[in-house]
Amino acid sequence: MFVILFYDIPKKKKKNNYLRIKKIAEQYLQRIQYSTFEGTLTEATLFEMNTKLSEVVEEDIDSVIIYSFLSMYHSKKLILGIDKKDSIFI
Repeated sequence: MFVILFYDIPKKKKKNNYLRIKKIAEQYLQRIQYSTFEGTLTEATLFEMNTKLSEVVEEDIDSVIIYSFLSMYHSKKLILGIDKKDSIFI
């Protein structure tokens, strides 16, 4: 399945989850923006990633949103400007 992950994590707090969450996302998905990742995962791998994320996310402060799509049949991706996945994150 195709997965898109977004996060919004405050950088200024006692326990900095920003780096932990970014590291987990990078293990499974390709970074396409500063806080956006995408990729194709199996259902088991998605469950594994979600389990790791749930162990570090502070639900009252952090925000992680994950979309999963069983089919990309009706989808289209439009990139305006620089395709960052091919430039600054490699």
